[in-house]
Amino acid sequence: MEFFVILLLVLCIYFWMQNNTLRDQNSKNRKTTNAKTTKRNFIYEETSSPNVMDSQVTLRKQSNNNSQTLSASNRRQNNNNPQTLSVSNRRKNTALPKLNTGIIGLDGPGVFHRLFQYGQTGEALYILYSRSHEAYKVGHSRPNDLEQRIRRIQPEVPDIALDGLSVFTSAQNAHDREQKILEIYSNKKYGGITGRYSGRTEWLTVRPSKPKSIKSIKKIEEEFKNDQNSSAQEIKVQDLYTVYLMYSPGRRMYYCSWCNTNNLQQKEKAQQRKFSSDANIISRMPFDSIPKARASCNEFNRLTDSYERQGRLDLKEWTEKTDFVDKFRNWDKNGNRI
Repeated sequence: MEFFVILLLVLCIYFWMQNNTLRDQNSKNRKTTNAKTTKRNFIYEETSSPNVMDSQVTLRKQSNNNSQTLSASNRRQNNNNPQTLSVSNRRKNTALPKLNTGIIGLDGPGVFHRLFQYGQTGEALYILYSRSHEAYKVGHSRPNDLEQRIRRIQPEVPDIALDGLSVFTSAQNAHDREQKILEIYSNKKYGGITGRYSGRTEWLTVRPSKPKSIKSIKKIEEEFKNDQNSSAQEIKVQDLYTVYLMYSPGRRMYYCSWCNTNNLQQKEKAQQRKFSSDANIISRMPFDSIPKARASCNEFNRLTDSYERQGRLDLKEWTEKTDFVDKFRNWDKNGNRI
């Protein structure tokens, strides 16, 4: 019995000593881990503080220097570019507007001027010609739709060209003239073109000249060229209507519009109230009819994208662009040629 008591006591002492040994080892392991963690944190903090801060400052300085260099370079380029752009703009200003469609007969400046002489409210009566068929087609369309009308015919008639053009103030007038021509030349119909969009009932074997001849494209371009070259021998026109140019020094913007010459001062005051008090008419040119004044005004505003058509209204806006200013260079604010 005593033997078992002594054995139990020895076992208790043994397990107590083993427990103390394990506790000491765990304590040492925790201290080692904390030391390593502290060292890693210290190394991280040391690495990320002075040297990295200096490198970041250096990078920021380099970035600032680069941006300053780039901005200075851009400023120098921008300072040089206005001269180049202004020269380019002056060259563009001297060019006459045209459509640039690639369609024979449609791309001349004379055709452009005639086609849009009544703005978008006009209606074009045209003659198309095919050399391979030796045939002529009569038709009418809106000025902006003429190009697409011809392109729809091209798959059937690849060599189609615009041969003649007249422009009417309304679609009804153009339609009436077209029907009259087809009636007169009903025995001259050409049946060799049958495409879906070719207008096969409107092709003729001869160029129509009745009831009134439609002016040829060659004649239109010749007359337009002569008008452009005859400025030195210009005929004095009645100053019934005027296309005027206004300028606001404060906003550095231009405005082009037209009106009855008798209403000119009212138009100027209206813009001074609505837009800027320093806006004044600096140049104007006289016209003897509403269609001519309106067409010229719309043509000028198209050069600066300051024209918009809404329903039956022609809307003009003030613009910073100067493309139409060159058109007024030979006119003073009283409508006298300089």
